[in-house]
Amino acid sequence: MVLFYVTNAFLEVSAGVAWWVTTKTASGLYNGVSYLMYGNTELTEDQKKEIMVIDFEDEDNKEQMNQLLIEIKSLRNEITDLKKNK
Repeated sequence: MVLFYVTNAFLEVSAGVAWWVTTKTASGLYNGVSYLMYGNTELTEDQKKEIMVIDFEDEDNKEQMNQLLIEIKSLRNEITDLKKNK
């Protein structure tokens, strides 16, 4: 009876280890090939700094926000037109 439980535990652990090794190897190969083909795709520090923070108390920022909203509306309209023409 003990032999059954020892065998069962050994098979369970070895299957878990095999699964872990297989998934980590496949993930490593995929990421390695992706890196070799496409290069590094992470954002640089300059790209991260491009995120704008707008203070609504400043008049210049209100004007900038209005311009951004107008641009967003025009882009939405262009997308709608492209969907209709499709």
